[in-house]
Amino acid sequence: MQRIEVKQLFIKNKNLKLSTKNKLMGFAFILPTVLFLIFFFLYPILYSLFTSFFIYKIGKPLVFNGIQNYINIINNSAFWYSVYVTFKYAIISVILEFIGGFIFALSFNNLNKSKLKFLRGFVIVPLVMPAPIMIAIWRYILQPDYGLLNNFLISIGLISKRISYLTSPSITLYIIVIVQTTWCAFIVMFLILAGLQSIKEDYYEAAMIDGANAWQKFFKVTIPILKPTIIFIVIYRMMDLLQAFTTIFLLSGGIRGGSFKAIDVLSILVYKEAFLKFNFGSAAALSFIIFLIILIFVIVFMRATKGYAESSE
Repeated sequence: MQRIEVKQLFIKNKNLKLSTKNKLMGFAFILPTVLFLIFFFLYPILYSLFTSFFIYKIGKPLVFNGIQNYINIINNSAFWYSVYVTFKYAIISVILEFIGGFIFALSFNNLNKSKLKFLRGFVIVPLVMPAPIMIAIWRYILQPDYGLLNNFLISIGLISKRISYLTSPSITLYIIVIVQTTWCAFIVMFLILAGLQSIKEDYYEAAMIDGANAWQKFFKVTIPILKPTIIFIVIYRMMDLLQAFTTIFLLSGGIRGGSFKAIDVLSILVYKEAFLKFNFGSAAALSFIIFLIILIFVIVFMRATKGYAESSE
């Protein structure tokens, strides 16, 4: 109804050219979205960048600090250790997610359409389930005293005493990676499956005529055609994992509940600076450093893969 009224308003004004009317009508329709992006995305980003150059604490006036916040962060050894932990977490997660997603995608690609529709609906459940609910389930499974995992491992004789999976500095990060992989692997699976189904059978038939076996078809046909999809998956998942927060925060029981240095990724440091130390200027500066790290990774990775693609042609 609103669209009809806007359209009639522009049609009645005969002094405007048709192209101008169409442009103004299009602008009127996208204006609410543009305003939403400005007020809820662009303004907070710019204000955060502004506060990164100040000492900013609640109830106190802003004190200009120049780039001192950035210098303090770079000179802090905890920051560099956090960078190491973040990349370790992200790289291991991407590898496991990709392997799991690729195996599932190859398995599902060989199914008929009726079975594929059923399994698609089944595996999409973890993706639509809210993260806090999924993590609550995993916390129950990993609970040391009555958790399902310890009870199962003890019952089959693999362990003799109960393991505290989420409070052990040596294994907690890897446990969080496994939990992360259990549902994010299905995101990778759907992306790879879409790529596999876009490959024409003509390519495989031509390879068979040339005498290629199954492995040769996989490495000479499937992988090269899926290369753009693989590059997208790596960039997309690394961008997400380098700023991961929810899974780590909730599985560790919150910062006050059980966080320790072994799982101090960069997003956790931002949380600590902002909501435990109330150094909002420093937290804003750290956020923009994370942004630069992700940007540098994306640029380097895209250039590296571009060079690989050119050399393989």
